[in-house]
Amino acid sequence: MPYPGARAGWPLARSAQAAVAAVALVDPLQALALRAHRLHPDSGLGPQASLLSQVSVWLYLVAALLFIRWLHRSRRNAEAFSPDPAALSPGWAVVGWFIPVAMWWIPRRVTLEVSRASSRDMPGREPSDGGGSALVNAWWAAWLAHQGAAVAFSWAGRRESLAVIGLLEMLNVSAAVLAVLVVQRITALQRARLDRGHPFGVPPLPHHRPPTLPAPQAPAAGPLRPGPVARPADRPVRRLATRRPPDR
Repeated sequence: MPYPGARAGWPLARSAQAAVAAVALVDPLQALALRAHRLHPDSGLGPQASLLSQVSVWLYLVAALLFIRWLHRSRRNAEAFSPDPAALSPGWAVVGWFIPVAMWWIPRRVTLEVSRASSRDMPGREPSDGGGSALVNAWWAAWLAHQGAAVAFSWAGRRESLAVIGLLEMLNVSAAVLAVLVVQRITALQRARLDRGHPFGVPPLPHHRPPTLPAPQAPAAGPLRPGPVARPADRPVRRLATRRPPDR
C-alpha cells in the first residue's frame, strides 16, 4: 500500500458539509427571531427565539468539531501524499483554532498545506492554480469578515438592524458555501489518490512495463587446452641402510 495509514472517507466529509450548511440555514432564522423578540417583547416569540438560539449553538459546536476532525485527518493524509516536509504538524489542525491571535492565520496555513499536498502531481492540475489557494483564501477571507463584522456591530450595539443582519448573514452563507467547496475539493483529491494507488498520484504509462535487466550469460565454451600439470611436492627420500654381514 503506497499510503500507509491514509484515509479519505466521504462520510466524515459529508457530515462536516451538512453541519456547516445547517448552521448557515438556522443562523438567519435565529437572528430574525431574536430581533423580533427584542423589539416586541410582548409578541410571545421568546420561546421560539430561545429554542432557535439553543439549536444554533449546538449546530455550531457540532459543525466545528466535525470540520476540525476532517481537517486533522486530511492533514495526516497530506504527510503521506507529499514528500516535502510541512511547516505545521497535524496537531496544529486542532490546536490552531484555540490559540488567541494565532487562530486568525494558523487554520488557513494548515488548510493551504493540505490543499497543495493533495493536488501535487495530479493529472489535469496546472501548476499555476496554486493547489487551490484561491478557494482557500476566499473561504478564509469570508470567515474572517463575518467574525470581525459580528464583533464590531455587537460593540456598536447595532445587531438588531435589518441591514446589519443581512450583511452578517450574507458573509456567513458565503463562508459556509466556500467551506463546503474546500471540503469537497480536498476530499475528492485525496480519495482519487487512494483509489489510484500510485505514489504522489503519478500513474505508469499505458501498456508500459518496467525495464528488465538482461540476465547474466556464461562465457561461450571454447576448445579445452591442457593446463600445467601439478607436480607432487618433493618428499624427502629415505634411504634404507644396507646391513653388512658381521665379520666372522
